[in-house]
Amino acid sequence: ARSWSERFLFAQLQSRAQTTGLFSMNATLDHAFGGRPMEIDLLSRKYSIAVELDGFRHFQDPEAYRRDRRKDLEMQKLGIVVLRFLSDDVVSQLETILTAIDDTIAFQRR
Repeated sequence: ARSWSERFLFAQLQSRAQTTGLFSMNATLDHAFGGRPMEIDLLSRKYSIAVELDGFRHFQDPEAYRRDRRKDLEMQKLGIVVLRFLSDDVVSQLETILTAIDDTIAFQRR
């Protein structure tokens, strides 16, 4: 993991019966982005869900923000639902984040 928040959220997902084994951390896709395989913070291949955690740096640099939006579009073109959360919210808003992930899994099951 590249960050504490990624490791923490991944551990939380692994500890829950409804999400254990569904997500891989720092997963890559066979789809080039920026000249290399696209990497996703947390990916459920089974349900085509990408969870991206954005730290403060994502908002300091306009080009980093633009790159993230282009990445979102590329994932959406591949049929992947993208969920983005602030790294700082992983602890303080954990239940909200887990509910959003659960709701997205339920939606993808349909």
